[in-house]
Amino acid sequence: MLLTLLLRHQDRSADPLLPVFLLRTPAYAWAGFGLLLAATLMLGALYLSSNHLQTVHRMSPLETGFALLPLCLGSLVSAFAVPGLAARIGTARVHLAGVLVQAASIAVILVGTASGTGGAAVVIAAPAVFGLGLPTMFVPLYTFGSAPIPAAHAGVGSGLLNTFNESGAGVGLAVVAPVSAAAAAAGLDNGDSAPTAAAAGTHAGFWVLAAVSLLAGVVALALGRTAASPGRSSGAPR
Repeated sequence: MLLTLLLRHQDRSADPLLPVFLLRTPAYAWAGFGLLLAATLMLGALYLSSNHLQTVHRMSPLETGFALLPLCLGSLVSAFAVPGLAARIGTARVHLAGVLVQAASIAVILVGTASGTGGAAVVIAAPAVFGLGLPTMFVPLYTFGSAPIPAAHAGVGSGLLNTFNESGAGVGLAVVAPVSAAAAAAGLDNGDSAPTAAAAGTHAGFWVLAAVSLLAGVVALALGRTAASPGRSSGAPR
């Protein structure tokens, strides 16, 4: 409610702090929503994987950190490849590819954790693939979102994009964590062991991320259509 009031106030202001008018530009609005979803996927996957390895497989925090390094390495490798891929197949297709890669890795984790515990190898290897999709989502989204921003509003326009990104972290954990905790608590109430209940919580949390991934796919398709439209904003990426 407060956010709605803020947006209405800023939209009517003669000198607004937030460039609400940019949200009426399809490419910018879709990119902002996409960044919120991408951050939700990233932080949600890190949270669930970390909890799973520590509560189900009894890894120490240090061991868990090393186990999640493949996710970071996958993201690093992919980041170097994004510019070349975008030049070859287009920014929109790179973004869609990133969404599909992440959706596939989430599907693998859901299958791996469906049995009740889930192997540590699955929860380490699948996020590594998940990491490959991160730069192919974030980089194109910032490219799409930045293109329609007028030069006079470049600073505040890019700042609002970053706000969408940061908000995704909070929104993502606010949704994923309670769902995961509720599923784990339900398992304990049914008499499951602590590791089995925790695995059920991981499984439920990744179902939430699967739904977020589906929304990210909708954003990718919408941005692809926006980029291909003859009436797209000047400077929008193909």
